[in-house]
Amino acid sequence: FFFSSRRRHTRFLPVSWARRCVQETVFMPSIINQQKAMHKFRLLQPEMTNFQKTMQRCMQAKDMVGLQSAQKNFQQLLSTHDVSQWKVIKPQLLQLPIILSWFFCLSEITQKPEIYPAIKTEGFLWFQDLSSYDPYYVLPFISAFISFYNIKFSMSQNQQPGPAEIQRIMSLVKYIPFAAIPIMIFFPAGLN
Repeated sequence: FFFSSRRRHTRFLPVSWARRCVQETVFMPSIINQQKAMHKFRLLQPEMTNFQKTMQRCMQAKDMVGLQSAQKNFQQLLSTHDVSQWKVIKPQLLQLPIILSWFFCLSEITQKPEIYPAIKTEGFLWFQDLSSYDPYYVLPFISAFISFYNIKFSMSQNQQPGPAEIQRIMSLVKYIPFAAIPIMIFFPAGLN
């Protein structure tokens, strides 16, 4: 897809470098906006926590008028500071099609070693053939551990106080890569 097996050694690096520069140029404004929105969320976190506590008290007291008033004030707070949750998740949603197309492209390449013969011979250590599964199941575990530590590190950098339910869910999110191991075992070594 992105390279030809005959011209791979001469043209792959410049094409890859140029493609990466274009991707960074296209996505950099949205990433910067995401960082700004996250910073605004952190600055507003004490006020947001107060509104959440007020809304919880109103819900426990079954005070619907007070709840609606608190929700309206909360929305006004977000709009006056130009903060929305959409601005935080937008870059990930924009990058998702590119990540998926990259995955499907690599999947297609690893499934057609007759078209890309280098896939059969240019592996590393025990997995010389990138089109076959890892016989020792080491790569899926390495991938899961790297993802786990990446998520754990990024979560420790962005710790924010919040409701106990959200904190519990966020503490479970970091274990999702281990749940994906049974699926990743059947991926070719070139995808792990």
